[in-house]
Amino acid sequence: MLPADALSVAPALEPGAALDPAEVVLARLARLAANAFGVPLAQAVRYGAGGDGEAPKPISHGTLGGGVPDLRLACAALPADAALVVVQDAAKDARLVGVLPPAARFFVLAALEGADGGAHGALCLLDERPREWSALHGEALLDLAAHTADLLGAEARHTAAQASLAEAEARFQALDEAVDVALFVLEDGVVLDANARALSLLGHAHLDDVAGRLLTGLADPAHAPTLDALGASASPAPCEVTLRHAGGEAVPVRMRACPFPYEGRVLRFLVASPLGAA
Repeated sequence: MLPADALSVAPALEPGAALDPAEVVLARLARLAANAFGVPLAQAVRYGAGGDGEAPKPISHGTLGGGVPDLRLACAALPADAALVVVQDAAKDARLVGVLPPAARFFVLAALEGADGGAHGALCLLDERPREWSALHGEALLDLAAHTADLLGAEARHTAAQASLAEAEARFQALDEAVDVALFVLEDGVVLDANARALSLLGHAHLDDVAGRLLTGLADPAHAPTLDALGASASPAPCEVTLRHAGGEAVPVRMRACPFPYEGRVLRFLVASPLGAA
């Protein structure tokens, strides 16, 4: 057990330690549960491994008997598929004897399981005295746990999307550095990104000058059908088109396109080489 004067949020035992978004959600959950159900200790136990490969430390609000117990062993001692476990007097439950601190009596576990079926952990309530628990208490706790699990699932998906985007940006940066050509990234004909060579080719200084615009809007109108075909074909052949410089001058280029699947979407790398260039 942690000493009573330790910070109640277990992953942040060192003053000033930062919490990740999931830890913030669980810290709020523990505080809300402790206050709403009138127990001296509420603890969120997370399943799986953390970023360092270690099991995530539980996140608590409050203390019990002058300290903060780690309830991971108590969770492991109970059925893994249980949505709600209520123990009126833990001293009389063989599963929890020797697992919970001697002062513990009342114990409740609610699974943090989202609508998608993802099991994120469990919310535990602990008290030093036996107490009654109604069906309405159980419904309220399960609703709170399910809502929190949905938030954790959304946060996990957001984190994965950010990581995937960072990977895509790194690939684009690596390609940009490896070749001396103008590169555009398109989705449905709209420019999402362009390297410095592409901006220079069109006489623009900033990505914002072209991002969000249709590529056809940066080209000679007569070549719009050719560009549309280039962006729609799964295996487009190289083609010659005329882009428009910011100053109005024509910029004849040879263009090649390469589909790039990303998060269920199909982006396209477009390589533009000025005609006459090597």
